[in-house]
Amino acid sequence: GGMKKFVVVALEKFDDRALLDLYEIEKLVLPPEVIASLDTDRKWFQHNLLTIIAIRDTVTGKLVGFFNTLPVNDFLYKEISSGDFDDTKFEIKDICQYNTRGIYNLYLCSFCIHPAYKATSTFVIIYRAFIDFLIKLATERGIYFGKLIADAVTPDGVKLCEYIGMKEIVTSTHNLSVYEISLIPATNVMLKANKYTKKLLECYQKLYL
Repeated sequence: GGMKKFVVVALEKFDDRALLDLYEIEKLVLPPEVIASLDTDRKWFQHNLLTIIAIRDTVTGKLVGFFNTLPVNDFLYKEISSGDFDDTKFEIKDICQYNTRGIYNLYLCSFCIHPAYKATSTFVIIYRAFIDFLIKLATERGIYFGKLIADAVTPDGVKLCEYIGMKEIVTSTHNLSVYEISLIPATNVMLKANKYTKKLLECYQKLYL
């Protein structure tokens, strides 16, 4: 699968059909106990439209992978970092909207690639789109993230966390590894060095300085 075979889907244009497609991918990839209901997914997305990065196969027209991230308040972030949480039942009141400039916490909720596309460029495309997403929020909205946190459920999830440079901090109630990384101050960040993260750090260094 060449890089030109896939396209990043515009976040704000998701509909119920797209959410259902992503839900079906989740069921193929994730253990059932960590999958939120389709109704819960819909409520999260309607609350904050800028939470899902997905890619489409331009040949078949199908969605083949996605990355769901949720900005969470300090209370929920502390709960996640303790390892004692159930992310299928997060309440809307603990999920933030990007209404004001400032520094947020970001929970990396779901990272899924359809099994038929595991050997393609989908992983790299989603990763790059995620970094571009963070840069766009910083430069266009004044939205920054002090910390990123994730519960690595699958080998791809672990790979993504380690690819970014996140470190394991605790074992969750699902007996999975919780990873974390701080992005501020940007002068002391252990992001994996490449041209994409370099551009992101430049944005964050301006804020810190």
